[in-house]
Amino acid sequence: MMTPVYEGKEDMFPLIPHSEDDCVIHRSANKSRRREITSRCRGASVSRTTFLFCSTLIGLTTLVCGLIIGYFNWGGASRCSSSDTISQQFQSKYGGITEMLSMEIHAENIKAFLKEWSANPHLAGTEREKSNAVKLVDLWKSQGLEDVVLKTYSVLLSYPDEQQPSSVTIIDDESKVLFESQRFEKPLSSEQNRSDIVPPYLAYAKTGDVAGDIIYVNYCSESDFEYASVKLLIDPAHKIALCRYGSIFRADKVRNAANNKCAGVIIYSDPADYARNGESDVYPQSWWLPSTGVQRGTLLEPFGDPLTPFWPANEWAFRRDESDAMLPEIPAHAISYGDARQLLQRMQGKPAPQDWQGGLNITYKMGPGFVEKTKVRLNVHNRNVVTPVHNVIGIIRGRVEPDRYVILGNHRDAWVFGALDPTSEEFGLLGSTEWVEEFGKLLQDRAVAYLNVDMAVTGNYSLHALGVPLLRQALFDAANRVPSPHNRSQSVFDHWAVSFPDPSLPGKPLVEGLGSGSDFGAFIHRVGVPSVDLRYKYDSQHLKLPSHPLYHSAYSTFDTVQRFIDPDFQLHVTLGRVWAELALNLSESMLLPLSPLDYAEDLEKNFNLLTVKYGDKMKLHQVPTDGLLHAIKNLTTVAKEFEERMRKVNVHSELAVRQVNDVLMQMERAFIVPRGLDESPMYSHILFAPSAHDAYKADPFPALSDALYETDQNSDTETWKNVNKQLAGLVASVRSAHSVLSDSSFE
Repeated sequence: MMTPVYEGKEDMFPLIPHSEDDCVIHRSANKSRRREITSRCRGASVSRTTFLFCSTLIGLTTLVCGLIIGYFNWGGASRCSSSDTISQQFQSKYGGITEMLSMEIHAENIKAFLKEWSANPHLAGTEREKSNAVKLVDLWKSQGLEDVVLKTYSVLLSYPDEQQPSSVTIIDDESKVLFESQRFEKPLSSEQNRSDIVPPYLAYAKTGDVAGDIIYVNYCSESDFEYASVKLLIDPAHKIALCRYGSIFRADKVRNAANNKCAGVIIYSDPADYARNGESDVYPQSWWLPSTGVQRGTLLEPFGDPLTPFWPANEWAFRRDESDAMLPEIPAHAISYGDARQLLQRMQGKPAPQDWQGGLNITYKMGPGFVEKTKVRLNVHNRNVVTPVHNVIGIIRGRVEPDRYVILGNHRDAWVFGALDPTSEEFGLLGSTEWVEEFGKLLQDRAVAYLNVDMAVTGNYSLHALGVPLLRQALFDAANRVPSPHNRSQSVFDHWAVSFPDPSLPGKPLVEGLGSGSDFGAFIHRVGVPSVDLRYKYDSQHLKLPSHPLYHSAYSTFDTVQRFIDPDFQLHVTLGRVWAELALNLSESMLLPLSPLDYAEDLEKNFNLLTVKYGDKMKLHQVPTDGLLHAIKNLTTVAKEFEERMRKVNVHSELAVRQVNDVLMQMERAFIVPRGLDESPMYSHILFAPSAHDAYKADPFPALSDALYETDQNSDTETWKNVNKQLAGLVASVRSAHSVLSDSSFE
């Protein structure tokens, strides 16, 4: 059993779990107490909040959870007035913004934190990341957080074998090497010229040495393999698949290749997706990926420690054999597009379809094999080892209702420097998942919300959000209180609504559904804690990038952020203010600012989307969708009635307020299936779960959507029986939410 690097008091946290990096505010008993708590939050967490929000270095597999457990304003005190630095026009239009948010979140502090925490590589499980955890504990204590603890889990991590580096080579019939992929990314600035940068690799890829013919399969999606095998008559069995990043999660690419009996997978970042302006306009001249850049990443799916599924990876855990874990079945490796060119330009066979052609100045061909009598060899050597990772938890306690938790989280580790990606998620949401697995029962009973910031600023276009309908209006209110960095006479909400409009809600910004890929996953998917994920983003609607171009490369540095993304760090400041405003709203409001009606209306919208896509097929196979529609309409009715009752509640009665808030907190939990979804038992939320075909994507009614997707592949009786089964579970969950809101007599 590995000893934690820092001994926090295990029993100092009797009411709340130990997690990533959050700060929690408790309800205050009266006006003066509210001010005391707010003052403490300012003194204890303003710098820390700046750190959490803007250096984005707080948590994953070392997930730093700064719980702001909080709470509600029983005295009805008004907010503090806005800073004089905010325009009078903004003040008069939108009202006061907390003094803490307008005066105490400083760009220079954010800049200094980000520069310090992204100065060195800090891969999870390494000595540097361990020292960062201890440093964060000391920092939060010095800033006045009441309880700061370090929680350690021992999880299976995956590293490249330093003695046998992974590679892709082209060999002749005598196994002579004609070409070998780069072992490291070329240093393009002095900060990258160091020996402690982990070489490009895919974590958890199966160790193996395979050689054979190569085929090009676009993004390695299920439809790509189907097109190659059915339309082009290319048999993928025993071939090495070459595909580009994008469209779906990398682990899904490898799983699809294994399902099609491929011998291995090579993934690269194509310039059509990552270097749109051509190879002359790339880093260090711009934010586009150079030909030497490689995206590292995990192949772990589902997330959490693979040796201890459903249970925390602590000293009492039973660990199954690695051979029984759900790890990739074939070797896989990531390379640069400079190296991919060497493979693609040698390939023979039919030209790939036009929409499969990439940004390299060659004709992409399908294969199999090369024009010359040569083969591709994929040699992967990873070592998997159980390693301690460390969550840091900071707490601000309230006096009234201290058993209500508002949780802010972010991950702290990175593949390399990670200046754009919380200084990154990395191996598989391990820290957050293990924490939720340990304290899930407590969270289900007491957590108000989980507010996630992963990649705080990946572009300078607009605020962008993922989240559940319950939190949408609270998020809109927070964004309305913060001035836009693009136009100080506008709010963030105004700019966001124009930049990412919701086509179904005129005048409102789009809040997308929660798939997976960040630390909100375990909170929403496992225990039904309402969650949001916030970031400033590039114009994804027009650029349609898979991610920011330097994602998970050695070029995601402080210099990149400062020169190309947010030179004055005002986007970081703004995101920090929105994040903190949302947290304070949830922690200070007497009645929780959650909207059941928004949820009901979203369900009806999702039902309509589903029927547009599958309605004719479901009608043909006599799938009884009327029950679901009826349940949703009934939920809408009772949600309207509940919100009307909320407006009339006696706010001077602690019991009445507590009853209303209990109902609001339980609504999300109504959609949790205790045994997990049939095809994805690690996910339990029947409305929000990653697609079975792309872990990044959130489908409406995921279990039902996945079942209907299968009917496109196999329309037999058993497949349609499963559709009916998933539909019945969905109806039951919607009816459960109805009973929560109606406080019915069990009719």
